[in-house]
Amino acid sequence: MSGPLICSPEAESPVRLIKRYEIDDRFTVAPIRAGADAVDIWCPIIPDTPYQRVLGIAVEAPGPWTVNHDADHGNLILHARLRCPLPADPAFQVRYAVERRPVTHMLDPACVRPLETPSLFLRSLGAEQFVDVNDTTRQLARRVIGGETNVLDQAHRIYDHVGGTMTYNAEKQSWKGSTEHALACSTGNCNDIHALFISLCRSVGIPARLLLGQAFEPPAPGQKPANSAGIIAGQSSSPQGSGGYRWTPRAPASTERVICLAIWR
Repeated sequence: MSGPLICSPEAESPVRLIKRYEIDDRFTVAPIRAGADAVDIWCPIIPDTPYQRVLGIAVEAPGPWTVNHDADHGNLILHARLRCPLPADPAFQVRYAVERRPVTHMLDPACVRPLETPSLFLRSLGAEQFVDVNDTTRQLARRVIGGETNVLDQAHRIYDHVGGTMTYNAEKQSWKGSTEHALACSTGNCNDIHALFISLCRSVGIPARLLLGQAFEPPAPGQKPANSAGIIAGQSSSPQGSGGYRWTPRAPASTERVICLAIWR
């Protein structure tokens, strides 16, 4: 049985400007401890998505390499193994030509509702190695959302709480993206801030995950670039992919509250 849509959660201009970017991604391998036989290198590769096409890619590496598909998260991963002693210049270069269509998400509380099938998002609802979902995070999350029942507004309250209580300080980070560290210290780098945001969302049944990407456009005047985002999901009255859900980007680690979109992971 079907009926008319009550609202549209995403509004897009009928004319979309498609832009082409040339990206030069470089990295090198740090010195390895004495006695090591080899070093393995992994690097995510920019993929095709509904919003972008990779028109060309070229890899320069100091040794043999392969590109594999990560079935767990859907990433393309470049892998290389360099035997020791390492080459004099163990540098990698990946050049891309990417065509991308801008995307604008209109967030309307009237268009979301709680999960009907949590089993579709089990990976994004449970605890991970350093991302806690336990009695402590559940109590805090329930206190933060208070009596709010709308999923999107709950997520906004969690977002505001994390942004208002956490202080960005890379020198005092956990080096692993830790909810425990964030709760104990109220400071850390973006990984710690996102870990807390993701934990609190998951603790009240909102699927959340970390998404990384590259900013293709400079930030607006007076703002700093944001290149990573904590991601929340809500169910929409207009199906967007599997199970009628879509991922909506939020970046709590950005002091300017920049919302950035990166389809990757």
